[in-house]
Amino acid sequence: MILSLLFRRLAANRLVSRRFFAANVEQPDIGIDKDDLEPWKRSYVTERTNPMNHSPSDLSFLYQIPNSEFKTVFSQGLPRNYRKEVDIFGQAGLLVRKPALKIINSLKNVKNDAPRFLISGPDGCGKSLTLAHAIHFGFKAGWLIVYLPSAFQLVHSQKPTRHSHRNPTQFDQPDESVAWLKNFRLMNDRFLGEMSLSSNYTWGKKDVTHAGDPLARVIDQGLYKPVHATDAVGVLLKEVALQQDKRNVLFAVDAFNGFFGMCSARNPDGNKIGVESLGMRRHFLRALQSMVVEVGARIWLGIDVWVEMRCCCVGSVEKWKFGRNIAVLQSQSFIRRRGIGTRMFF
Repeated sequence: MILSLLFRRLAANRLVSRRFFAANVEQPDIGIDKDDLEPWKRSYVTERTNPMNHSPSDLSFLYQIPNSEFKTVFSQGLPRNYRKEVDIFGQAGLLVRKPALKIINSLKNVKNDAPRFLISGPDGCGKSLTLAHAIHFGFKAGWLIVYLPSAFQLVHSQKPTRHSHRNPTQFDQPDESVAWLKNFRLMNDRFLGEMSLSSNYTWGKKDVTHAGDPLARVIDQGLYKPVHATDAVGVLLKEVALQQDKRNVLFAVDAFNGFFGMCSARNPDGNKIGVESLGMRRHFLRALQSMVVEVGARIWLGIDVWVEMRCCCVGSVEKWKFGRNIAVLQSQSFIRRRGIGTRMFF
């Protein structure tokens, strides 16, 4: 029975994906009136490719993301099967879901108290892609984006770790830190020249970054000397939190409750590390607390909670102190049992 339901679900998801890409592969890049498109294509694709223009009339339609923006915003993250399909067909797009529209509408009207959302639901219902839709909106709206593609992947990474020279009880993840710094620079390169450091930072015996230096110097320090990459992530998140009054900041974490579950990372001796001993986890949770509790006037918090047996329960997330109320969005999918006409609704 369980296998039958699983195969039925996989078949449904594949059919939806094939319809989406079939609708987009043949769509020309030049402007064509929607009335000139084939009827089946008109019923699945919306003309609005900018998430800033999405409205309830676009609900359950697919919109295309330009390839240049997709490579910039989503160089990391997103479900593996989705990325494979994007690589095969050379185009990317997202389904306009109701939770995403609610988040976008709140972000458009943000004033003093920024909204905070926690997206929850069963595996495969669209949490990560709903979060991606909101991130794409933030990119188009000119927000600075702090995006962790997967907390679950971070704590289960098998890449080498090393003892932190600043805190002997913590472990650095140089490779994971370098990858995140590259992704941050790619997404926010237009802002790095405008942001400057608020204080001096010492890296080892010789390297120092001074107050007033561009924020990009911290990223350079982490990329050129990976031994300092994890510390560079902590400094970067701290500076972003301190300078939130200058621009809107979008803080998004995928698979957030991975921070509170088991950890598969190992220390240099080959022994497993406790999740609370990971420096990257510590930096992100500390930044999240400071952004939401202390200074979070203009920072939107989007958290995608991955609810599965191998992750911790949502209760652990609820016990963690967010400082203020956070809206919980339930992302659910409805799949018709028959293969023909299968489609997901949110």
